[in-house]
Amino acid sequence: MPKTRNMGALLGALSGALFAACALLAAAPGPARAEVNEVRIGIQYGLIYLPVVVADAQGFFAIEAKKAGLPDLKVTVQRFSGSPAITDAVLSGNIDVGAFGTPGLLIAWEKTKGHQNVAGLAALGANSFVLMTNKPEIKTIADFGDTDQIAVPATTSPQAVVMRMAAEQTFGDYRRLDKLLVTMPHPDATAALLSGRIISGYVATAPFISVLKKSDKIHTVTTRRTCSARR
Repeated sequence: MPKTRNMGALLGALSGALFAACALLAAAPGPARAEVNEVRIGIQYGLIYLPVVVADAQGFFAIEAKKAGLPDLKVTVQRFSGSPAITDAVLSGNIDVGAFGTPGLLIAWEKTKGHQNVAGLAALGANSFVLMTNKPEIKTIADFGDTDQIAVPATTSPQAVVMRMAAEQTFGDYRRLDKLLVTMPHPDATAALLSGRIISGYVATAPFISVLKKSDKIHTVTTRRTCSARR
């Protein structure tokens, strides 16, 4: 999470980038383009999306909208369970801007080349991914058995990618853990891991890491780092 003295600069940069794009959208030719009066932003669950939440709550979007010559522009923030839901919402037109992990952004970019042309707009930040388990006997990735399940927000999420990287390093086969991966939103995965049912592993991000670390039944298997971006 950025230091407090840097938060304002980060929020200003994010808001400025968003409304520079919005100004171009509103100024573009055509009746639909000229009538833009709302921007809908889609984010996922997790602390890495805090800059968007704070920018919305503290009025940064309204400030930058006025600077961009759009004083009446309305900004709404919606939450989604993972990158596939964000991608579907962007491609269907239900939201205008979506917060993706890097794999999700690359997939959306590749799918829309030549027509909708989804592209990255601004970085949100870097965060740790922590593989956690409720089984005392699991000490490394190699200890997960065929009957275990590891929760990730999507099979194309950064969490799933880092599990494949770990599988490549551990087993020499990046697909080795694919059959163990199950899709769950972060809140559901946290609750399931704490309950000791359904799943035995979960690739957690902040603030869910802190919640799980409070339990003496949960321990860390491995930690990885990655970043997220906003379209």
